[in-house]
Amino acid sequence: MLVHRHHGKTTFAQKLGIQLKLTGYNPITISMDNYFVERKDTPLGEDGKYNFECVEALDINLFNTQMKDLIDGKTVELPEFDFMTGTKKYNGKMLKLNERDVLIIEGIHALNPILTKFTPDENKYKIYIAPIATLNIDGYTKVSSSDTRLLRRMVRDYNTRGHSVEKTFELWHNVKKGEEQYIFPFVDTVDYVYNSSLIYEPSVMKIFAQPLLLQLDSSSPYYSESRRLYEYLNNFLPMETSNIPINSIIREFIGNGCFYR
Repeated sequence: MLVHRHHGKTTFAQKLGIQLKLTGYNPITISMDNYFVERKDTPLGEDGKYNFECVEALDINLFNTQMKDLIDGKTVELPEFDFMTGTKKYNGKMLKLNERDVLIIEGIHALNPILTKFTPDENKYKIYIAPIATLNIDGYTKVSSSDTRLLRRMVRDYNTRGHSVEKTFELWHNVKKGEEQYIFPFVDTVDYVYNSSLIYEPSVMKIFAQPLLLQLDSSSPYYSESRRLYEYLNNFLPMETSNIPINSIIREFIGNGCFYR
């Protein structure tokens, strides 16, 4: 069984699945995003708004029960979460594991042992995915992994979720807080760390992110942060994207990739 998390996880899970198929296994990917509690039951943060980053935002019991039933050889109807209505729907997606099946579980809380009580540790292979920057702008300034992740999220959310830049900045505080509380404590327990950063990524993100960053004016509470990111991207020349492979992890954020996201 494989468990992993973080930016680029959807592409990584599908690439991993291809390699498993080549070695004779049948990979089955299950996304924890389908196991959110009903919107009305979502915990509230200190600001009184829904907190989707905490582990309690997931239906922990349902997930553990269904995964245990699968491992025990039972047939399970998997939920699909409708983000528009904020509810789990059961659309007849049935699953029963066979001998050569391997479960790939992807989600930001996949490393949290509270969500994988259904199987002992020796049956898990845990992978942590993150863009760990290896690039310096100059002798003093390193490319920030946090900035890389924020820009990825901004571009992806604008393109695929219809979120404004303001909305991304607004949610980013909760994302960072959730990582420190619910994700980073478990990174030391993983079997493998995969670095999803690309050396040319800032040059690609420049094309997509700079026009978005210009949408914020001086009345926004995030204006100074948007200007900082805009100036940061000015350190790089823009890069034309047509030569980027369709299976590249960056396609998960900028689009036109070969994997379902």
